[in-house]
Amino acid sequence: MQKPPAEPADAFYEYLDETTVLDHDGWAYDLTQRVAQRLQAGDPAEHRLEPVVTWIEQATAFTVPGRYVYFSRALLQCALSEEAVAFAFAHELAHHRLGHLKQWLKEVPGAWILGILVRAAHSVVASPENEAAADRWALERCVDVGYDRERSLEIFKALEKIALDAGAVDSVFGPEDPGELAGERLRDPTGAETTKLDGTLTEARRWLWQRRVGYPSVRERRAALAQVGRERPGSDAPLIEQWRAFVASKGARR
Repeated sequence: MQKPPAEPADAFYEYLDETTVLDHDGWAYDLTQRVAQRLQAGDPAEHRLEPVVTWIEQATAFTVPGRYVYFSRALLQCALSEEAVAFAFAHELAHHRLGHLKQWLKEVPGAWILGILVRAAHSVVASPENEAAADRWALERCVDVGYDRERSLEIFKALEKIALDAGAVDSVFGPEDPGELAGERLRDPTGAETTKLDGTLTEARRWLWQRRVGYPSVRERRAALAQVGRERPGSDAPLIEQWRAFVASKGARR
């Protein structure tokens, strides 16, 4: 009997399983399982995603339509805290929850190709707007389940180091250094009109650059989260303490 075609998610998983090494135990496996369980504890079982640790060269985390979130060992070996790994998982989970992967079906018609690359997965899901929305959703989810807000944001320090080690300076700072551009405008003797025009051109260059690469710069992503999660319940207390306080308040009202 002919074997039925694999579901898309299973086909991609099988491709990685055949062409790379997947971790099914050990510290990296345990870490990703732990954060996945904590971040999805309140979700129905059928909606939960499963982390997969794969030995690919890129230091990355990514997802495709289906039920898996993929972590490379190269990323997990960057001395990330559990909170930073949680943010990375929550960011990929957000792409599913926010419907960003629906575009995949439009961009990749027909059957899945097993030889699909990580870059292809990134190019369909990523846009500056999607990434900003996923970052916000991820940080709110991390805070909601009791992860420390500031330690969750340490993922951006790791992303900076990865990018700078690869010589991708623009990925960290954007197409041009904002401080240097501001200094040039302040020294410009031609007045406000030129300053306004320079600012417009700078923003246009940044807008075009973001759409070419699919992301805001690492610094811009981090800055956009300055206030996210600060006022949410649990931003200063572990989840168990929130629950105890809630139970105590209910009892006091009786």
